[in-house]
Formats: sequence, structure tokens, C-alpha cells
Amino acid sequence: MEASISLCHFCEQHGPTIMMTTQKLATGRLEADLNNTTTSSNSTIQSGGSSDSSLVSKNIDSLQRSNTMKSDSSSPSDSSRPCSRSSSSRKRATPCESCRSLPPNANKTGFVTHDPKSSVSYVSSRHPANLVTRQLLKQACVSSLTGELCPQGEGPFMFGDEASGYVISYVFSLKDSHARGKKKTFSFVYVSSDRVFLIQSMPFIAGCMASIVKYLQRQADAVYTNETTCRLNACASIRAKMFNSVTPKHLRQQAELTDERSAPTSARPLARICSTPELYRYLHKSFTWVLKSARDRLRETVCYGRPLEDEVVLAEREESELLREREDLEPGRHDCRPDVDAPEFKSLRHLRATLQPPLFRAIMWHLLIGNQVIWRGRPCATVTSALRVMSQVLPRGCVKTRSCSTKFVNSYCANLLGLSGAVTVPEHVRSSQHYVLIDVVANRKRVTSFADLEFRMTSGCTIPEKLPTLLCRLDAALGSSCFSEEVLHDCLLYYKEEWINNAKVLYKFARIDNRNKQDAERLLYSVLGCACPSDVKLLKFWMTGLSQKFKLNLRQSVKRDNKKS
Repeated sequence: MEASISLCHFCEQHGPTIMMTTQKLATGRLEADLNNTTTSSNSTIQSGGSSDSSLVSKNIDSLQRSNTMKSDSSSPSDSSRPCSRSSSSRKRATPCESCRSLPPNANKTGFVTHDPKSSVSYVSSRHPANLVTRQLLKQACVSSLTGELCPQGEGPFMFGDEASGYVISYVFSLKDSHARGKKKTFSFVYVSSDRVFLIQSMPFIAGCMASIVKYLQRQADAVYTNETTCRLNACASIRAKMFNSVTPKHLRQQAELTDERSAPTSARPLARICSTPELYRYLHKSFTWVLKSARDRLRETVCYGRPLEDEVVLAEREESELLREREDLEPGRHDCRPDVDAPEFKSLRHLRATLQPPLFRAIMWHLLIGNQVIWRGRPCATVTSALRVMSQVLPRGCVKTRSCSTKFVNSYCANLLGLSGAVTVPEHVRSSQHYVLIDVVANRKRVTSFADLEFRMTSGCTIPEKLPTLLCRLDAALGSSCFSEEVLHDCLLYYKEEWINNAKVLYKFARIDNRNKQDAERLLYSVLGCACPSDVKLLKFWMTGLSQKFKLNLRQSVKRDNKKS
């Protein structure tokens, strides 16, 4: 079955109840699936595009057997009381104020989001149109709020089996001054028949649910604090008028007890608890994003060997970006207009030929040892292309790029920084030795080639005579006319992996084993082949770009070795 996500709550009248469900349907079959109002009198039940035929068939058989038993057990005396049956079914079908979810003016479908790329639609309604999915979600709702126990009381946990599907549930509570105990219990349930997929996606889905819960709790806390403050102020004013010295003592005590119990206990919908009229529209967007991103983040690929360190870091960054889902709102970052005719750097060889080898080696020395490289001027396309080309030399974990910025940021935010021409570099940066500034000066108002540009370098330190080994080998490869661009790409990849592996050895030796300074120097110069102090600075900087997966595996292996010994 396709994964579905639902919002559930524990109603004081109806018990565990589903308030809203978001599911993925094929766009072509959307209307047919939503109009499929299968009842207990139907002889067949459609699966609604389910991908797990065994799970669907088991539930269909069980539902059909239960429907047959119901029809066989009906007696003629039951048909003589149609009013009571219709009234009771109407009572069950009509949700109470606490269970009410989608607004009354919503259409029959609810909220629908179409994805034209994949030809699917994400539909949010109170209950799914498919009867099998509805039964599975109902079982998950009851289990998450009553049957299953969360180890932390509130939070994410997983349960399920092959017959009923597997569920990731997130139980939480919201403050409500009108509810019993001043809080109401809710849960998110993510149901799927793919157990391996849920296990692999557990941290991501739980993190997304936690973000939604934090927003709901923040809104509910604000409403609860406001209502409590208003009620206390009203009670205080009433007591000030009534509780004078003439009032008998036993009447004052009875009035105080009445004030404590006078809080309203009427049920309220979730939108009023959070004071957010568009709450379910927000939940529909959030559920849709979770369903889509949970599938898009996992792709089946053929791995021909151990993944490169840059590939591991890239996967970690994509994961963190999905969890945060934030956009860069820095003022002016996207205000620069693209220059159509502006020249751009195509490759490292093109950059070296344009800047000339001495200037290129000086800038690359700052880049490789971890100093901040700042490009300032216009056109913006030229500055952006220079930052993009230079970032290919560093491990992906060491690259923090920001281009076309209208304000200066420190190196821990961006070690490759592009500024507009009017931005001033702070005095404390100009007086330090950990930066290099390249001013791009345009000799003409309209720049169409690199002949119209002039590059000026400013730095607070002196370039050493002996450059890093990596930079010397890279400069020699770029200066050779025998190497094509494809060969240069493979050559750069080999050089990077070689020094990334050296950085891994140094990390294990210095950070995990905690060796002394003499042993560290012997390792650097004798084992790792460092020929100058610049090589040592390069390795120390590249250690900061190692993947979290490598660091975690290294610590775990050391712990296992310590336990064995």
C-alpha cells in the first residue's frame, strides 16, 4: 500500500478518532478513487492502487468475511426499526466539535495538491476513500493512542506487523484550558507496508513530525497563556467586589472553590485551540511535503565500490537541508541581475591562465590552508563562476560558499565569499593574516570579456616559498598541455582522495588516540609525507570537512575495541 499520514486525537466522546488523512493518488484515477464510496453491501472492494497485493488481499478477505457475517446475522425484526438505526449511524457519522477538522466550506475532496512531474496528487480529507486503507489507519490510530506505549511518554516510536502494516507514530499533547486535565492528546501516524523503508526513514519522518508538533505546541501555549491570564484577572476583579469583610468565611471558601472549578470544559476543535484558522491548510502542505520528500530522499543506485568522501558529505548535506527546509533570506543575495554578456571562468585551467600562474598559486595557497577567500566587484556572474571553479579543489565538507552578498560574513559562515563592489571589509579582517581579497575592477561600463577586467590581490600575510605538495602537483598538471579536461578532472579527484585519506589518518591519530606532540610530528612528516608546514595546515583544515558518518564509525569501532580488551 502507498504510505499515508494522519492526524489523530483522543476524543472524550468517541475515543481514538482520525481527524485528517493525507494520501497519494494517481492523478488520472483521482476522481474515480474519491467517488468510490464502497459500503458493506458491496460484493467487491477496490484496492485503490495499492502496491502490496498480499496485504491488501488479506484485509479484503477479512472485511468481506465480516460483511458476510453481518448480513447473515440480520433478522427481520431489525428492519422494523429503521429510525433507530439511521439515527445511531447519523450520530456516528456526524463528528462532534472536538473531532471536527476540515472547514465546513471545504469541498468533498478536501485539499488537493497536484504534482505534474510524477502525475500524482496528494489528497487530504477526513478519511481515505479506500476502505482497506481506512481500516488500517483506524487500527493504527487506536494503537498509537491506547494500545502501544511510547517509551518517553510523548514522542516518536514504531510498531506494526505484516498483516496490519507498519506505523511510525508521534504522540504529543497540546494545552487546552477547556479540556480535562488542561491538555488534549494527539498523534501523527505514518502507515506503510514497507518495513525496510520505514526503518530507514524513521529519523527523517520523526524529525519532520517533531517540527510540526513544535509549531502546534507554540501556538497552543500562546492561546492557553492568554486565556488563563484573562480568566485569573476576571476572577480577581470579582473576588475584590464580593469578598469584603461582611461576607461570612464559609461563603468566601465556597466561592473560591467554585472559581477553581468554573473553568469551561466544552470541547473545541484544534483550529481554535491553536487559534489558527488556516491550520488544516498548513497541515496539508506539511503532510504532502513529508510524503513526497520521504520517497525522493531514497533512490536505488548501483554502487561499484566504496563511496567517495565527497559523496558521503553531499548526502549528509542533502539530508540536513531536507530536515531544515530553509531558504537563504539574506537581503540582496538574489537582487543582482544576471549579466548576459559577462565573462565566466570555465575551469581551473581557464582560471589559472586568466589570473596568471603567480597570482593563481597565491590565491590557491590561501584556499587550501583554510583562509577566507573574498572576491569583490562586478560582474556578479564572473565572481560566482570563480567561486564555483575554486570550490572544486577542496573537499565538499570544507566548502562554504556565498556569492553576490551585500554584507560581509565571517569565514565560519563562508570561506568562499563573493561581495558586491560597494561592500567594505571590516578592519579586523584586513589586519589579520587569515584572508585574501581579490578586487575585480571593470575598466569599461559594459564588460564583455576578461580583457575589460583587472584583478588585484590584497592579503595580510606573505606567501611562503615552499608551497603545499598538493598545490605544486596540481599547478604542474594544469600547466601541462598534454592533459585534456577529462584527464585533469580524474587527476584532481585522485589528489583530493589521497590527501583526504591522510586527513582521516591524522584525525584518528590526534583526535581519537590523543597522541602527544612528538608522535604527531613523526606521523605528519615521516608517514603522511608532509614536506612543509603548509602541508600540515592543509591536513588540519581538511580534517574539519570529514563526514559525520566516518567520525561516528571511527568512535564506535574504538569503543568496541576497548570493550573487547
